[in-house]
Amino acid sequence: SIVRVLFEYGSFDTNDTMQTALALAAYALMLPGAVLGRVLQCCSFARHDTATPAWATIISVIAHAAAATLLTPHYGLAGIALALSIGTWVNTLVQGAMLLR
Repeated sequence: SIVRVLFEYGSFDTNDTMQTALALAAYALMLPGAVLGRVLQCCSFARHDTATPAWATIISVIAHAAAATLLTPHYGLAGIALALSIGTWVNTLVQGAMLLR
């Protein structure tokens, strides 16, 4: 894998490579939600609505904290990355729902 080629030398062993690859895969799940969330945020701002992105962020931070608390003990670093992805998608979905109302 790319992670192995770039990083696996010295004190960075096979287990570190696997953990890093899992974290990057979890972060990759976040990218579409982050892009769509930014578009929805701009839509809110164009309507002079700053409350929707603010509320979506508050809700997503709570979701991220809850997901991190639940996932990190079981999945370690990948759990933190997955929790961030979940929080990002919650933000996007909340913004989308609030814009549609």
